[in-house]
Amino acid sequence: MATVKRPLTGLRVRVHMKGEAVYGLVRVRYGDGHKHDGHYEVERVSASPILVPFGDAEPGPNADQIPPGVEFPDRRVTYRPLFAEPGVKETTARVSGANVIFPGSMEKLRELIALVQSGWTVHWTSHEANEFRGQLRVAEVSASEVRVNPTKGSPSRYTWPLEGDDFTIESTAITRYKADHAYTGGRASTLTLRFEASR
Repeated sequence: MATVKRPLTGLRVRVHMKGEAVYGLVRVRYGDGHKHDGHYEVERVSASPILVPFGDAEPGPNADQIPPGVEFPDRRVTYRPLFAEPGVKETTARVSGANVIFPGSMEKLRELIALVQSGWTVHWTSHEANEFRGQLRVAEVSASEVRVNPTKGSPSRYTWPLEGDDFTIESTAITRYKADHAYTGGRASTLTLRFEASR
């Protein structure tokens, strides 16, 4: 496996392919445990994303050195990886991205929905500023949402993620994310719910 001293994730790069310089933005770094281990996923303008071995990508030139007609993708635009299968963030594979949405596993979500019952406790933790944190009691579970018995200032329901949404499930806990270019890792957790069976 090729190694790299400084990950280029989130940077504009130049890659030499078939004798030509190709320009793009490194969106995802695939590390240990992933089938594309040792590669970057590079987004290009007006062309499909490509996989590039770590050692074959170099930081792109400054704006005044870019050849005429060359454009770089907008790093502020949220990106959905082509080579990261749904649920990859729920595995042990080392995969990171810049302003990237990693879709969660719908199979694991369906298993969680089938498991949660009325009367269970839900430990609700918002990772946003000044949001609700606390324990609530599950009132009703459906395929689209879970309703809780709210207390003063608390939420009354949680809508399950849709296919393509960025979330992870670990045991009976679900965490939702948002792509956020202000974070080096490319995603910020927004909400975690941990369900616990009643005793």
